[in-house]
Amino acid sequence: LVHHYQKQYPALTLDVELELSKFKKHADRLNEMGLVGDTIEALDDMRRQGKSVLVEGANGAMLDIDFGII
Repeated sequence: LVHHYQKQYPALTLDVELELSKFKKHADRLNEMGLVGDTIEALDDMRRQGKSVLVEGANGAMLDIDFGII
């Protein structure tokens, strides 16, 4: 992806390894906070417990006139 954009924008300079290391730090922190997990397992556990699950699709919240992108 970086190479694609560098062809379109030759002046674009980017240290891919540096950027990846930043993302890895963020990923580690999100894991530590318990904000990342196996959604398939979580949904299956909820299903087995008879819990209801509300699922949103097509950026529904992002289309909100007050808080979204419209």
